[in-house]
Amino acid sequence: MVNHEPNGEELDLALRVCEMYYNEGKTQEQIAKEINVSRPRVSRILTFAKNAGLVTITIRDPRSGLEQLANSLKTKYGLKDARVVATSSDPEVLKRRIGYSASQLLEECVDAAPNQVLGIGRGSTVYHTVQALPSSNKARPLTVVPMVGGIGLYNPAFQVNEMARLAAERLGGDCIYFHAPYFVTTPEIKKAFLQDETIAQCISYWDRLDIALVGIGAISFQDPLFTARVKNAQARSGRKIVADLCGRFLDKEGRVVREEPDVLLSIEMESLRKAKRVIAVAGGRGKEDSVKTAVIGGWVDVLVTDQWVAEAMCR
Repeated sequence: MVNHEPNGEELDLALRVCEMYYNEGKTQEQIAKEINVSRPRVSRILTFAKNAGLVTITIRDPRSGLEQLANSLKTKYGLKDARVVATSSDPEVLKRRIGYSASQLLEECVDAAPNQVLGIGRGSTVYHTVQALPSSNKARPLTVVPMVGGIGLYNPAFQVNEMARLAAERLGGDCIYFHAPYFVTTPEIKKAFLQDETIAQCISYWDRLDIALVGIGAISFQDPLFTARVKNAQARSGRKIVADLCGRFLDKEGRVVREEPDVLLSIEMESLRKAKRVIAVAGGRGKEDSVKTAVIGGWVDVLVTDQWVAEAMCR
């Protein structure tokens, strides 16, 4: 409609067109005749109004009581907030749904207070959450930091530095990078990494996170290195591992199962516990026990999941 800051007259026109189109149900052709402009101009006015935030459109799935499920999760588990999306048999579609819902929630949390620190975990649903953040020219006093290493891994869902960079760009904040691999072979190598000045700078933020965005991994045995880690930890502890949170293991009661030796370059669970708000994004068949474990262990404040997992947790 305009390539400059709209004046009062232009805003009045945009609001009137929106009222006629959305509230009164008039067609663009009818509006064009009534206000004596071309139909393409009406279309441009409506597009401008949506981009400028004069109009917001919410898509609600009428097939299920998703809000009721979310409220049930909050009540049963004492969560600060919960969002539930419709389940899909397509894992990628489901991750995008969860990611879109979580991105809206994340923006709300970031806008709630200035000078916050946002930690980014790893995982495919975290990846889709960051991807769903809208581009914005709004600058925020926000610092974004990775919470786990990822150098050397090719899966974009595990490239945490890139996800942190994109989140900072989309949210208008600054990014502190964590130039480290996911894990190393000996405690001595880990110690050397932790003594690096740039790595130490990132780690210094882990104890003062305002928001932590994490995925919740189910335990699978497809990757040989991951399988070896799980089996060793289970053998040493005598406890079954059912969830992976920032690379750290949890048993069915939500207790941390520690690895010996600990060669993981990831946030310590004690530091994650200090975060003011931990937002977990996870869903789909096979994730029910893992998500429930993280929640009952008190590691999650806000959960964004799907109908399948929510119903399983509320039974």
